[in-house]
Amino acid sequence: MTKNLVYWFITRKYTCQDSMASKSQKLIRNLAVDSVEGFPTSIIEMAKNCELHSLHLTEYLRYHAPWDILRRRFRKGTVTLAGDAMHAMGPFLAQGGSACLEDAIVLARCLARTTHIRRNARGTKMQVEEAFDEYLKERKMRVLRLSLQMYLIGKMLDASSQFVKFICIILLAVLFSDSHGHTRYDCGSL
Repeated sequence: MTKNLVYWFITRKYTCQDSMASKSQKLIRNLAVDSVEGFPTSIIEMAKNCELHSLHLTEYLRYHAPWDILRRRFRKGTVTLAGDAMHAMGPFLAQGGSACLEDAIVLARCLARTTHIRRNARGTKMQVEEAFDEYLKERKMRVLRLSLQMYLIGKMLDASSQFVKFICIILLAVLFSDSHGHTRYDCGSL
């Protein structure tokens, strides 16, 4: 951010000791330093010398598996999720920003279509909820496919077992035979 101020974060698997560490800034720093072992010394020094009050450890900012998309509700009343709040995308497909823009277009289109009956007036609560349901119905399969493809690629890259890597490759070949198909998705016009 500046010469002396850096915004940084570390992602790693959440462990049982993390619930204890989240209550102590020093333990959070120790976990951070342990996580960057083997990194360049400038990164290690940054983790060691950071201001303790600026550290946070959370399990809530995390990736959700593709099957979570099938069972989660993304709307409560007149509040719905979109973008990364609905579907955090890993870097493997380079579709995070695109998926967020698609959400915005589909959501705007659904709201316009559902609430257009009352000109120059805000939609009723029921109309907004109906628009959100339409939006979620339209987006769910697209987001599921992106999440599944990203999950399989990530699993393949992260797996130490050759068997797991082989299974991931087979599933990718069967389910996503066009490896660039996700880039040609058309969410329609506004």
